[in-house]
Amino acid sequence: MKILLASLRQIVITKSSVHWIAKIFLLLLMLSFSEKEIYAKDTGTAVISPQDIQKFETYLSDQSTPQPDFSDQPKGNGLDTSEMVYVPAGEFIMGADSENHQAMSWEKPSHEVILDAFWIDKHEVTNGQFAKCVASGYCVQPRSVASKTRPQYYGLADFADYPVIYVDWNQAYYYCAWVGKRLPTEAEWEKAARGTDSNYYPWGNEGDPVELMNCGHLQDGDTEKVGSYPDGASPYGALDMAGNVWEWTADLFDRKAYSNSPRENPKGGIEGQIHTVRGLSWAYNATYQSMTIRNRADAYAFSYDLGFRCAFSEPVQQH
Repeated sequence: MKILLASLRQIVITKSSVHWIAKIFLLLLMLSFSEKEIYAKDTGTAVISPQDIQKFETYLSDQSTPQPDFSDQPKGNGLDTSEMVYVPAGEFIMGADSENHQAMSWEKPSHEVILDAFWIDKHEVTNGQFAKCVASGYCVQPRSVASKTRPQYYGLADFADYPVIYVDWNQAYYYCAWVGKRLPTEAEWEKAARGTDSNYYPWGNEGDPVELMNCGHLQDGDTEKVGSYPDGASPYGALDMAGNVWEWTADLFDRKAYSNSPRENPKGGIEGQIHTVRGLSWAYNATYQSMTIRNRADAYAFSYDLGFRCAFSEPVQQH
């Protein structure tokens, strides 16, 4: 069972981590920003510059440097917290108990973490939201317009409210910067997903998972409209934290991160370009949908069941 579980958790990675593809994409990305500016449809939208690309490439190649600050960029949509949920400051238990034999070693040990207050998107970023960033010239279109069972997915109005997929970490990072936010840390993601009661699922430990999240459809499944399972909300009101799609986090993946994790506002990993993804997807059975499960993916990886949501940590007025 452990071998099967371990192999299942690599699905996101093995499909998409061919290194030469990543290099080609990076080259194309750099070429696409070779001009002094990129024309956007609206004068109020953000335009990314070659200097921003350089800042970001420095960050990727040298993880001892801080994340680049794009706070001086004009934001395409402006900061909007109406579709975010507030997670108050305080402690919670992160990770799986040592007695949990289903959990992998890098999900252990459970440990107390204290986080500052933050906001996190109520839903995963949708096709419609991401398309606005692409139209502005700030974001790059997803690697495929299809989904697992739909030849045309991205770009169709029928799927505007479905999670955007086939986006790598870099694309997710830039989108969050465009809307004035950032990717959540792994600790933030887990607290938003399970609360302070160490829930197995976002909604608690009881209930039929099949009725409360999009999961268990490896053969014939696909993404569903965000927010389709309101009864599966986390303690803070975040939806689809389990199932639907895996989600990128800001953190680099570290197998031993929990063994020496800082108690306050931890950020995983210090080198490399392998990032942590959380939440599992529609392809996984409910048995594996624990909120402690961690997976890893190269920053240039993408998949039909991998998306993201954004976070924000500055104090803003609640809606």
